[in-house]
Amino acid sequence: MTYKLLALDLDDTLLGPDREVGERTKEAVQLAQDRGVTVVLATGRPYCSARLYAERLGILGPVIASSGAVVRDVQGRDLREQFLPRDLCSAVVEDCDQRGAAAYAYTGCQVWSNRSHPATDRYARILDVPIEVDDNLAQSLLSFSEEVNALALRVDPDSAAEIEAFWKRRLGDDAVVIGTLPTLVEILPSGGGKGSALDFVCCHLGIPIAASVAVGDSRGDIDMLQAAGLGVLVANAPPELHPEVDRVTRSPFVEGVIEVVQEFFPR
Repeated sequence: MTYKLLALDLDDTLLGPDREVGERTKEAVQLAQDRGVTVVLATGRPYCSARLYAERLGILGPVIASSGAVVRDVQGRDLREQFLPRDLCSAVVEDCDQRGAAAYAYTGCQVWSNRSHPATDRYARILDVPIEVDDNLAQSLLSFSEEVNALALRVDPDSAAEIEAFWKRRLGDDAVVIGTLPTLVEILPSGGGKGSALDFVCCHLGIPIAASVAVGDSRGDIDMLQAAGLGVLVANAPPELHPEVDRVTRSPFVEGVIEVVQEFFPR
């Protein structure tokens, strides 16, 4: 199989724990693009943050943001956008208020939270975009001028599985609920996810999905890795995820990405 497209997760795949875009990270992207490969950024981050990093990395292909709810081209033009119902968003945030948990609502150009908290400040630094705090966010969401693409719930690791199961039961087919990290549960529009977004991008570009390679590190990437022609986890991914993909790299983070480019995208 001649692979033509490379979809890359951002955090803990292209970026290491320091979240810095170093020369080696830029080199990984450029190495693939120099070989004629379409490189696609696929991240759980909202588009406003994803766009900044796509620019810093020099990525020329489409950007998949909000775990697949938003797909835009390199010029920022909408290719696909999905939204959560307003009443659903309000109910989720209200539940977070009662639990004392932080909720983040992603719109195309902004991030909102229900509470001011050190965790919210840290998250803003990771995203490299400001987070607007609204103490009455649950009510405000019902009349927002912008629609919400995705919700992210910052939870205690001990309660993450219970909260994920609760919202899966309550929302059923109305949304996709996934615990992407030990402290993060994402709620996405029905039919959403990085896998469906990758399928859309391949169709949009006229590239068979069988000719795509996807690289990631977490549960939030698995649907994309399984949808791609070849799904690869970097070595720092949790071992329990290894059986769900085709390959696991020898090296972690960006060095694992470079392994993939050199092995599956020859000059």
